[in-house]
Amino acid sequence: MKCEEDFRKKLGKSERLEALRKFAGICPTWASKIMRNDWTEEELEWREAAESLKKEVMYRNQPQKAIIQEKYILVGQRMGLKSKAVFEVRTATISTWKQKFGWEKVEKAVVLVEWTKDDKQLKALVNLVEEIAKEVWELVVVPARMECGYDEVGGVTETWQKVRKTALNVEVVDLMTPVGPKKMPLILCDLKPGSLEKMMEYLACAIPGHSLVDRLRADVEDSEPKIKKHRAN
Repeated sequence: MKCEEDFRKKLGKSERLEALRKFAGICPTWASKIMRNDWTEEELEWREAAESLKKEVMYRNQPQKAIIQEKYILVGQRMGLKSKAVFEVRTATISTWKQKFGWEKVEKAVVLVEWTKDDKQLKALVNLVEEIAKEVWELVVVPARMECGYDEVGGVTETWQKVRKTALNVEVVDLMTPVGPKKMPLILCDLKPGSLEKMMEYLACAIPGHSLVDRLRADVEDSEPKIKKHRAN
């Protein structure tokens, strides 16, 4: 026992760390002790090495982020669209949604938001936009469904315009912006979920010339039936 005690005291930090790593692999009780930080007085000399191992285990066990492979993306709720450039956010996970992804390849993002006066929902959407804006070069907020009265549109727009003061790379499209050949207000344009083509057309009116519009157009053309393409040629 005396030799064993002397040997333990001579071990350096790296040796203790390696010993703990191997021992924890074959002894669940010790692994549990490490994670709970549950030590006897005689085991305190191992604490520093165990803390390092605990951090390593927690790092390896944390959820891995999915790297977004697209340069230009559309983010929104209840869209019902299929495209690698479209990312749907559920209301229940809106506060943590951004953290699930790696954003290093994304350059521009368009966030489709409901024009709402509901304070809780509006705050969640604003926070989402501000978080995504930290990860991209350019972000555009585009109004989707109007969930407020006509007399409340200006107030909601004003709230979104304030975001530009804290996130300088954010642009906000006004619902009253005249769009299309007839220069109708965007608020009168119909946006129905489930159609990638309709979404592309809506965004072409709201943000003409944006790179995302071309990206979605490519998906629309690829999804057209081959017979239709053949006749067009």
